[in-house]
Amino acid sequence: MERETGPRVSIEEAANLLGLSTKTIQRHLASGLLTKVKIHHRTWLLKSEVEDLGRSRRAKTDRESARTAFQAATTDIVSISRARYESLLIELGELRKECELLAAAEARRQELELALRATEAELARTRKLLDQSREARGTAEGESGYDHPDRPEPGSKGRPPTRKPWWQK
Repeated sequence: MERETGPRVSIEEAANLLGLSTKTIQRHLASGLLTKVKIHHRTWLLKSEVEDLGRSRRAKTDRESARTAFQAATTDIVSISRARYESLLIELGELRKECELLAAAEARRQELELALRATEAELARTRKLLDQSREARGTAEGESGYDHPDRPEPGSKGRPPTRKPWWQK
């Protein structure tokens, strides 16, 4: 169906307007995307159809570039050699094992920390009981004897008693 209304452009001008080759414009003519008008053995194209095709191509490339950008943002494909891939797998396995060991060590540290706190609490209770028993014994006996290894004997000027070494006994 040939229409002869409106301004016309040549195949070369249409190719320049769309940024395509003349061969591609001829393919569009053969597929029916563009309408040709023959005047005196010369082929003309309707400028409105060329502009519409340009707009639809820009919209399509905008959609494709947006889709490509989205795909690039979500999945990047990288090609590496088989040897590099295998070395990365080995390293990944080692890192996972190290991570498991660290998690186990952290769990053990937490267990030991809880045990240490419990032991410290027990030690504090025992010290308190010891102090209470010393106070009770001291008041009952009237502080009569030397019974504490860390406390100096009376008359020793604040120093604990010294013991002779084993070779001097």
